[in-house]
Amino acid sequence: MAKVGLVLGGGGARGAYQLGVFFALYKYGLYRHIKAISGASIGSLMALAFLDGDLIKTYRVWRYISNDIVLTLKDNYRSRVPVKGRGIFSTQGLKEIMLCNYNLEELVETKKPIYFASSKIKKKKLKKEYEAKYFLVNYKSEMELVQYLTASSAIPYIFDRVKIDYDLYTDALKSDSVPVTPLLQYKLDWIFVIPLSSSHSIERFKSLSIPVVDFMDENLLNSPTINMIDFNQEKIDEYISLGYYVADTLLKELFKRKVFSKRILNQKYFSLKSLGIKIDIKRKLTLEEILKDAKYRRKKI
Repeated sequence: MAKVGLVLGGGGARGAYQLGVFFALYKYGLYRHIKAISGASIGSLMALAFLDGDLIKTYRVWRYISNDIVLTLKDNYRSRVPVKGRGIFSTQGLKEIMLCNYNLEELVETKKPIYFASSKIKKKKLKKEYEAKYFLVNYKSEMELVQYLTASSAIPYIFDRVKIDYDLYTDALKSDSVPVTPLLQYKLDWIFVIPLSSSHSIERFKSLSIPVVDFMDENLLNSPTINMIDFNQEKIDEYISLGYYVADTLLKELFKRKVFSKRILNQKYFSLKSLGIKIDIKRKLTLEEILKDAKYRRKKI
């Protein structure tokens, strides 16, 4: 296996599931093969966490996050009224989490192309339309990165839409919440996708000419939408554990079949469902159990 593109879907609090998958990628020696990343909404933030490489730190960030921090009401009552592109809550909490824990500019100083997806708002008479926009964020300033991050995760009515240059943007969920498109221009050998919402189109990925490993979990994708904005600590631990279970089971099977070493593949789309594998999760894994099983060592990867 040479070059892998990583697609990180949007889904709010479910983004912790992607951290569980990251630990499994580390376990199987796949972390270093990621050569391009595209993220949407929370997936954009997780793209930065992936680049940082310190997964224990990212775990602690997730443990610190709470509804009180993410969903902080704006001080001004009038600005909370969800009209004219305004949202009820402030994005200040999310900004502080990212700026206090990650050196954003340093992380994007890489030859790996990094994209954040957002939805450009286009008005046609009284109707709004949304066009997917993919921002290449390599070597951008901290101010620009924060702007792109908030544009990617500006959930309508929850957070304010974001103005970049002369255009307005809202959450990537409105156009492309699993943004594989910008990665297709690169010479990649595989696409790894970690979707978090029911907008994930399996057929879209099956139609690609590049082999795909889909770390989807159907129960997660089809769970109530409201849990995307519920940063409950118990649920976050469940998402991390589930992500690790799914990715570990799938990768173990793929290595057993020597899929990554074959030059010619009869099948080009792989997921637990496509392989007919069902996982029986008896209990939630603790961080210590995941670290031990993944043989994780805290270092830059």
